[in-house]
Amino acid sequence: MASSIKEIFSKDNFKKNKKIVLLSAAVALLLVAAVIGIAAGASKANGNRKQPLSPSSHAVLRSACSSTLYPELCISAVATSGGVKLTSQKDVIEASLNLTTIAVEHNYFTVKKLIKNRKGLTPREKTALHDCLETIDETLDELHETLEDLQMYPNKKTLREP
Repeated sequence: MASSIKEIFSKDNFKKNKKIVLLSAAVALLLVAAVIGIAAGASKANGNRKQPLSPSSHAVLRSACSSTLYPELCISAVATSGGVKLTSQKDVIEASLNLTTIAVEHNYFTVKKLIKNRKGLTPREKTALHDCLETIDETLDELHETLEDLQMYPNKKTLREP
């Protein structure tokens, strides 16, 4: 059912479906831009009311973020969430999930507004944007599930169903 990435971006397939590939790339760029914009906006908005982290919270945050691909981005994003008391890695994960959920919700409403306000979209473009909305909605469901699982930790130590 699902094609491999090589197949999707193969030269022949790209020529046949150039418009779909370009639209998909545009939607992906829109999502990335929205996440970056939200992070910058949250940083500015929280800059006025941000309370500095305590030394112990900062140490927990630095330790938790050290194993990520972008530790400095992790630290700055969670630190700017303001007023969060971080006593364990679980707190850092929860704060990160909350920030991610806010960003994904914002993306959902941005794409919804794009569908509503953008005139002249072809049926194929509308379908692609609706697919994007569905994917964002599924992402939100998974984020909420993850938060629920995190709340049960350490009582539930596995993500597998019983």
